[in-house]
Amino acid sequence: MADVSPISVEDAYRRGHAVYELRLTNWGNIGAGADANSLRSNTVGRPILGAAISPDSDVPACIITRDLGRMSSAPILVAGTVANQDIVLTAGTPLLFPQAAGQTWSNAIEAIRVYPLGQDLFGDTYRLENGTTTPFGTTLPLTQFAAPELKVLLLFRGNALLASPRRDFRTQGTHIFGGGSEELVYAVPALGRRAMRVTARTEAGTTVDLRVTALVGRWSQPPIGPAVDDTKEAEVASTITIGPLATGTILVENPLCQWLLIKAQRTAGANDMAWTVRAVD
Repeated sequence: MADVSPISVEDAYRRGHAVYELRLTNWGNIGAGADANSLRSNTVGRPILGAAISPDSDVPACIITRDLGRMSSAPILVAGTVANQDIVLTAGTPLLFPQAAGQTWSNAIEAIRVYPLGQDLFGDTYRLENGTTTPFGTTLPLTQFAAPELKVLLLFRGNALLASPRRDFRTQGTHIFGGGSEELVYAVPALGRRAMRVTARTEAGTTVDLRVTALVGRWSQPPIGPAVDDTKEAEVASTITIGPLATGTILVENPLCQWLLIKAQRTAGANDMAWTVRAVD
């Protein structure tokens, strides 16, 4: 997976589109499943007047690098000097790039490129609370993990981009237990969300202990930082017990972490559990 934008930047520009949505899947992956666009976008060499995080982007922020040295006249943002400029773009706060009088981007070769923040990286493993290394990221089955997708709106024409709020995230499934030990149900991106609500409902004759943990620490990889894979699990909510044919909910407010892990242990019975995760902003 990589750049899954429905049409190319060049096609969108030639067709006269005012706004283009850049879509990058598997964003921030530094593990074995990384691809060409996991840590940076392709070059966008067309005139870009502004940018905003799309309302349904899984990732709430990114770095936009403007290669000002490729512009046809000196940009006003750097007071007569010509140098690359990194700007952090965050959800709900669009950026408009001031243009000097007579300045054009028609000859831009490498004007815009998008990079992840260090907080948005993820690797192939993390450490449990007891220190044991366990799989993560693309080493997990698709039923337990969905690689985050970055969506950025790029303004080609006009003079405004609305600060649209992030859309509520919701996903759900059925967890089929493999035994009596605690199992990972799902890993969900949480950074920048106001609250995450996890709900589970048991089937007949089944009792489940449900808990939610967070991944804290950091992954990094050159050139974003030194090679580090030191992320561990931390408790963020008390375990709840859900009896047969019952529903239980865990609410995590202001999750200051990139990922929340939903975990469950079947303590009685032989049936399974339905679950839902919803983010509220």
